[in-house]
Amino acid sequence: MKLIYTTLVSALLALTLTAGGTVDEQPDKTVASSLVEMDNSMSYYLDTRDFSTLSVASDISLPLGIRVWGFTDLDGDQNGEAHEFNDFFMEYRALYSIPEELTFGIKGLGLVTEYNNFNGSDSDLFRFGLAVTHTTELLGKKTCLQLRLMPYDDTSEDNQQVSLSYCVAITDKLSLTGFADYNIIDNGSNQWVIEPQLAYKVTDSMDLLLEYRYNGFESDDPDLDGDGLAFGARYRF
Repeated sequence: MKLIYTTLVSALLALTLTAGGTVDEQPDKTVASSLVEMDNSMSYYLDTRDFSTLSVASDISLPLGIRVWGFTDLDGDQNGEAHEFNDFFMEYRALYSIPEELTFGIKGLGLVTEYNNFNGSDSDLFRFGLAVTHTTELLGKKTCLQLRLMPYDDTSEDNQQVSLSYCVAITDKLSLTGFADYNIIDNGSNQWVIEPQLAYKVTDSMDLLLEYRYNGFESDDPDLDGDGLAFGARYRF
């Protein structure tokens, strides 16, 4: 099974690199097949648990229905100095949108692979699965939903994840984005990781952010607080 997974991941990443480069928590974005578009951002947060986060994110839309989205977070320690960065976490995801003629008319179906790493190579994790992306209107504003079913990760064939990402435009300046991950752990306790975020557009390149963070893995650690609020700002370029 791991050989099959590795082969599929390699093929998808090779196709991505051949086309030019990288999916997003905002799955409504599409471009003509001959164009490559890139959005980057840098965010800084202060968490109510007395640590800070510096986050760098990229979103690249490619030809051939390929999209790569990802971020790297530098985090402080809940039990350390508030403005020191002691840990890092990265997540990068490649999505291939399957043409409708191959899905019997089912819209928004895609293949997705994801890479996670926490503080070094010993924590590498690859996931592979299916994604369903849907765009609609809510109260006259665009709403985007993406459901990801990850039946396989390379740490254990029995570990799985179901994830929902969303983006809702509330007004022309105010938006709600976020995700809810449900992690199914083999021989362990299943865990939620949830982060809804309100963003207020100050300028075309600057947002103010308010984010709720819940991490079930941290909640199970007696030395950590699993939930908190984060206040921040984002610069888009």
